[in-house]
Amino acid sequence: MLRPRPRPRRLSADAVGRAPHGAEAQYTKGTTNLKKLDFNNEEQVVADVFRQSFIEFVKTGVPSNKHVSWLNVGTDKDLRYLQITPKPLMRLGFYNETTSFWHKTLKYGFNVVQLLPTEKSVKRDKLQL
Repeated sequence: MLRPRPRPRRLSADAVGRAPHGAEAQYTKGTTNLKKLDFNNEEQVVADVFRQSFIEFVKTGVPSNKHVSWLNVGTDKDLRYLQITPKPLMRLGFYNETTSFWHKTLKYGFNVVQLLPTEKSVKRDKLQL
């Protein structure tokens, strides 16, 4: 008979092998649905990075924070991303295989993610008119 695993005190990457959907909520709000959380020093850094990044993104469009300098994400297949840990850092290679696939589809004149024609195909269509 299958039994559900006991639920950890906090849903964390350690508890489930990777961060579950919505795991950032406890860091952005400082609470769970049931109680206020007391963060240790490492958890407080993660919470600060989330909160400061969200606030700065809303204010300026750049998700800066005091713990790491935000670098341009880029447009190449090798995208930068912020690894949010107690020692946050900008890294290269955000889902390389997946982003490479979507970049390759653009050469066919349609952005499948946004469901829009690419800029090149719009220019080509205007020239054909």
